[in-house]
Amino acid sequence: MWQEAPAEMKNALYQVVNLVVQNGKMPISWEGALTTLIPKKVGEEKRLESIRPICLMNTAAKIVTSVWAKRLSKSLEQQLVLEGSQEGFRPDRSTRRQISRFISALQDVERDQGTICVTFLDFENYFNTISLPALFLLLRKFGMNENDLQALES
Repeated sequence: MWQEAPAEMKNALYQVVNLVVQNGKMPISWEGALTTLIPKKVGEEKRLESIRPICLMNTAAKIVTSVWAKRLSKSLEQQLVLEGSQEGFRPDRSTRRQISRFISALQDVERDQGTICVTFLDFENYFNTISLPALFLLLRKFGMNENDLQALES
């Protein structure tokens, strides 16, 4: 709807998002989200394994959080915080590069008739266990904008 909205509406959204980003405070009405379940495959709506939750956020809140994510990403790149092997969410990189490297390593081992040991680590829910005070301390040390940090903390 926003893409098809009149220019005046788009401009109003732009102004509101700018205010939130500059002031670092999101309106309370933007907090929270509606979660709904959608089936992965037609006809399997009643199978729990075939249903996935999706989170429907306020459009303006999505825009603001994407601005903060971009700023955080830029700050981490500038501060050289990320390891070279971290690829999936970085500019000009992708997980496909890592898969290609992995396949190449397997082919090298096979060609040389060697042995390889592979370990896959599943970090699911890893970020749910981080200390939030420690996280914000690190983000400040990495030079993230203080207004952004205050908004994220709130």
